[in-house]
Parts: sequence; structure tokens; C-alpha cells
Amino acid sequence: MLYIMNGKDDARYIAMLEEIGDLIDVAERSSIVDSDSYKFYSSVLSGIYRGLSDRELFTLFSIHTAIQMYINTLTAIALERGEDPLEICSGDATVDYLVPIPQLLWWRDLAERGEEKILKICLEVISRARSLNKRDLLEIDLMSKLYEDLINKMLRYHSGEYYTPRWITELVIERLKAMGAHFTDELIIDPSCGSGRFLVSILRRKIAEGADPVHAYYEILGLDINPLAVAMARARLPVVYKLLVGSEPPGAPTILWGDFISHSLSNRYLGIPSDLYSALLNIVIKSLIMRSTGIGGDKIYTAGHIVNIHNSIIDMLDSLWKEISERGSKVPCKSANSVVDMIYNKIYRSIPQKLRNEFAHFIERHGGGLGILILSSAILRDILKALNIPKPGIAVTNPPWLEINELPRNEWGRTIRKYVKSEYIGKYGLPRQAAQKGDLSAVFLDLMLGFIRDRGYVGIVLPAGQSYSGSITPHGAGKLLTYMVLEKWDCEGEILYLGDVFRHGIHASIAIVRRGGGL
Repeated sequence: MLYIMNGKDDARYIAMLEEIGDLIDVAERSSIVDSDSYKFYSSVLSGIYRGLSDRELFTLFSIHTAIQMYINTLTAIALERGEDPLEICSGDATVDYLVPIPQLLWWRDLAERGEEKILKICLEVISRARSLNKRDLLEIDLMSKLYEDLINKMLRYHSGEYYTPRWITELVIERLKAMGAHFTDELIIDPSCGSGRFLVSILRRKIAEGADPVHAYYEILGLDINPLAVAMARARLPVVYKLLVGSEPPGAPTILWGDFISHSLSNRYLGIPSDLYSALLNIVIKSLIMRSTGIGGDKIYTAGHIVNIHNSIIDMLDSLWKEISERGSKVPCKSANSVVDMIYNKIYRSIPQKLRNEFAHFIERHGGGLGILILSSAILRDILKALNIPKPGIAVTNPPWLEINELPRNEWGRTIRKYVKSEYIGKYGLPRQAAQKGDLSAVFLDLMLGFIRDRGYVGIVLPAGQSYSGSITPHGAGKLLTYMVLEKWDCEGEILYLGDVFRHGIHASIAIVRRGGGL
């Protein structure tokens, strides 16, 4: 089973499972599996959760749909927006915060055409959400708790998903501060942000220390490969802002649906053909996509533009993929942004057949929608460079935990293994066994240290057995990879043992380090 039940609240969860059953029924009757939205989203899910059958993917898609309806509803209620049930559940009532993942709104057209089950689900979701105390949205991460209750623990375990308790996020912040990190007027990133627990703690800290709330809000950046996690984080930050500050949030938070590994390694390791990458990048950067978000000329950049830019790139690549997949039958770009439509048309006209074939081959090799996400993340990296975005001074995260030799045998997994082999076995002489037994979290640590500025700070949750933390559990050979990462970036700091805080048998530690200035 992909979902589980919480014994303490059987009635509530039975009702939620009934709603999911109704969504599955509607999705089956409407043949949603044949839609572009389903094909894109399910290909991303199959890249995150390995080994799922077609039926399991379909069920998971329906569960994600139901959870997003709750996310949209909780956001609308907390921000006191909307009256129409469809507007509340779809996110239209809070559209300026860009919370929903569009592929999970497949039901909206059906509802507008009179699908009674959808309206019934919306009314039930709203009724349950209204019974909650607004302060619970601040003190308790109800959105990710819902996710943890409905998505099977073993499924989350095998994809490396562990949501971070608030006390750990607060401990990381306290230890960073003790080392000399300043949170006010500082750009801070969480490259594997999940439901945004680190981001919320950082917003609390910035405001508590007297930072201007609007500046604090836009000095926080998040990124995650799980689309539903991104929706949760995009919802939580505006809600917490409203509850802390008492005024309307300034706009969409800078939380992106993307892959930090691809964003960091770019086309050096991803296997993107250089001529294809250059052609796409040049068209995007030289086009008016920046003007569509108020960027261009001498205009001052603000962090809030990044979400619109990245969403536009995903829309554009998705439309191009459909056009190529349908063998030359041009598919209109789905973006509501006329400038994005113009760029799509420009790419359609200017990319020769050879590059179209390379594009199709790359996307197919990486799994459809996941390939689009990987390519858009790589392009975003160079767009941020072109905009002269300042490097963050602090990076914090609880990344996925997976041994290098357990990474999926797909292009994404091969990209990471290739990087570790080239960077650490080849350049630094790390023994092959140590590299294979190293952990994906150490790769995140490496790329985070490379992403922040000189003398910047990193706070990261690691498996205790992969670090020198005083763990009572055996230390494996993989800890050498973590050690070499810290040596490479000339780090100083501390590693603290936490214990089995996630209750899955793998003990945790936190590394609090400051990067040197030599690289």
C-alpha cells in the first residue's frame, strides 16, 4: 500500500482515504493517464520513487492531487482568501503565491463541467481544514504531517525522504550563529528544502532579530526535486509570514521545483550535448524572458523573479518536448505568458533538426518529465550567472541519504557517480570502496560548499556513520568521502551526534562548518 493510516485519528484518515478513492474513480473515468499532465508528472515520480508499478504511480498521483487540494485550502484559509470552493481547492484564491503544481490541477476542468464528485471532495476538504486552529499552521507543519501520514514510510525511506523536526532546524541555526554566522541581511539557501522546515525557522530567526520582514522573506531560497514538497514549502512561507507579521505576504516565495545536483553540475557531467545546450541557453538569455518578469537593462534584480523565470523555462521545454514527440506537429506552449510563447516560437523556428533529435534523445534518456526538470535546472544556473545573482552566505539542508552504490542505475545516478569518480577518486585519490560507500549527502555538502561564497557557512544533517561525530554506531569507509569534501573546501567547524532522531535505525549527526577562502 502506498498510504498508511494513523491509529489515533482513524475517522479523519478514513475520510481522507475515501476522498482519494473518489479522485481515483474520477481520474480513471476521465482517462487521466493519457493526458500530458499525467505523463509529465508520473515520469518525475518514477524518477524519485524507484520500482513502482503503473498502478502504484497512478495511486500516488491521486494521493498527491488530494494532498495539494489540502495545501491550497489551508493556505487560503490562513490568508483569509476566497469563497468559491473550486477557487480555494485549486489555489486560484491564492494565485499570487504560485503554490500549486499545475499538473495536479487536472480535475479543475472536470469540476467546471459539472463533475459532482469533485465538488463534493472540495467541500469536504474545506470543512475539515476550517476546523483547524490557525496557530497550528505556525507551530505544527500540518502539510508535511499530512504527507507523512498518507505516503508509506518505506516508500519515503527508499527515496531518502526524512522530514526534519523543528528542534533540529533550531539547533543548526543556533550552532551556525555560535560559529559567527549572521542571518540578518544574508541570502540563505536550502537546496533540498522538502516542506520548508529550515526555511520557516530561518524566517522566524530573521524577523526575531529585527530584519525587515519583506527583505527577510526574499532572502530565503529553496529548491527540491519533489514537486509536492515544493508546493508545501511555497504555501508554508506565506502562511508563516502572515501569522508572524500580521500583514499580507509580499508575493511568491523563491522556492523552485528543480534538481540541485543538475543545477550545480550543469552540462559538465549531465551529458547534455554542448551544441544543444548552447543553442537553448542563448535563445533564452537573449530573448525577452527577462523583460517578462521585469528584468532587463539597468533594472535591479529581486529574488522574487526567479520562480517566474524557472516556471517559464519548464513550460517552454515541456511544450518543445511535446512538439518533438509528436513528430513535427507543433504544440502550443501552455504558458499564459505571451513572452514565453514568443520564446517557444523562436526556439521552434531556429533549432535545426539535428538539435531537435539531440533534445529528444536527452529527454527520453532521462525519463521525460524528469529530463525536462534536469535540463531546466541546468539552464537556470547559467541564467542566474548572467543576472549576477550574489552567492548565498549560508546554506542549510537535510538532504536525501543514499549510499553512492545504491543510487539508481539511470542517467541521474550515473551523473553523480561520474562526478565522485572524477572529482574524488581521480583528483584526490579517494579509495574506490570509500567512494562507493560514501553517501549522497556528502555530494550535497560538496556542492553546497561550492555554491556559497568564500567564508560562507553550511549546516547539514548527515548520517552519523558517514561522519566523525562520536556516533555509537560503526563508522564505515564512506566517511572518508565526507572528510575529503571538508578538506577540499578547507573547512573548519564541528560535527555533533544526534542519535536515531528519524526512528528508522540510521543515526543522524549535524555538520556545522565554515568554508575557507582558498578555492
